[in-house]
Amino acid sequence: MTAALVTGLLRNPNLTKKLSGNLLSLLEDGILSSVVLSSWESQRSNFGWLGNLRHHPNFIAVTEKEPVEPGPGHIWSQSLSLANGLAAIPREEMVIKLRTDVDISLRALSLLSSESNWCGVVAHRTKGWGNPEDFLKISECAEVAEGSAAFCSGKTWVPWVDITKPLYIADEMYVGIASRLAELVVYDSQIPNGIRVDTCPSHVKRFLRPAVKFWAGFELYARYFGESHHGLAVFADLQSRRMRSYPYPLFLAQYYKFLLLNFEVGSSSLLAVFHNEDLVFRRWLPPPARSVPREYCLCSYSTDYSWGLDRTYIYDLEWLKNYCHPSGEVFHSEGCLMAAQLSSDESLPSGDLEREVAAAAFNESDWLGSAEAPPAAKPKRPRSRTAGSLLWFCRKTVFRFGAGKNLARALKQLFSR
Repeated sequence: MTAALVTGLLRNPNLTKKLSGNLLSLLEDGILSSVVLSSWESQRSNFGWLGNLRHHPNFIAVTEKEPVEPGPGHIWSQSLSLANGLAAIPREEMVIKLRTDVDISLRALSLLSSESNWCGVVAHRTKGWGNPEDFLKISECAEVAEGSAAFCSGKTWVPWVDITKPLYIADEMYVGIASRLAELVVYDSQIPNGIRVDTCPSHVKRFLRPAVKFWAGFELYARYFGESHHGLAVFADLQSRRMRSYPYPLFLAQYYKFLLLNFEVGSSSLLAVFHNEDLVFRRWLPPPARSVPREYCLCSYSTDYSWGLDRTYIYDLEWLKNYCHPSGEVFHSEGCLMAAQLSSDESLPSGDLEREVAAAAFNESDWLGSAEAPPAAKPKRPRSRTAGSLLWFCRKTVFRFGAGKNLARALKQLFSR
């Protein structure tokens, strides 16, 4: 059976009422075993939005005083809410983790409630997060992800992942075994010192611990390469530079292996879960970027498939399976290090990896220092006292009579010349 866990604030009355109605329907149909709401004492005044759901015998409300300090990206608050909710669910039960600002249809909720729908026929449940030594080549991971229902039964489902920055994985909702999801409870004392991440750090920190269990090198990634300068013009050049130099392709290859062995993403080939309106998260966000083409390689990085200057999402695993498969249809530029890494037998790093990573990070910081140096400021012309007085008089007159800021700005530019 599957339980639903709703965490955090009750943010929107209409979305909360819709979600509560859908969860109540699944409870009454026997598709869900229970619904757990893990929230804060301050939210009790909004419990009326839950409607009849709160009166169902298999509805459980867990509340606690909200933390004074929510943590970076609210990760401490989110982790406490997740931990409190999971404590009310058996460890071997499947869990759909939700929040009230996710607009998800009854159809998609119903399909995700059965693991066999989105991850093949359940043969057994694996408790860990995979083992890289089981599969020496990433190409073998692609084959496993395509055909092994037994391994698939231990996976966690997420709606999207980013393919340019390791461990930037969706966390607004996910589906998995309760004991595995408990590893996503993160407090600062569990995060190694020196971790520096600038793109949604709460996402990376949430998945860092299970990722380090999978491959210890992920800690070096977060320590030395977690800053991607997202949203800045330098990002695209930096991403291209990283793809052409060791060790970033190694980090990405291990990240892709971690994804293939441990996650199912979005609309898988086993289940076309989503139509356009089946899942909407925060309607004020821009629409999804263009789908990544099947033959696309990051060695020819393009912002055509990026949301802004920093996020390149995939909404299923088809691109990744093709990219990592030995017979995949991928266009690699000449000397592409990613192509060499994908066919490598290397599974675990050598003992010198940290030294190599630190040296590469030092060289990158030198390059960034020159790339981001601001242009020399143009010398300002001295302004005469007469022009200054006239400008002051015009601006005062404009604002007094309500002519507006645009005219004042134009006058300022005129008299500054």
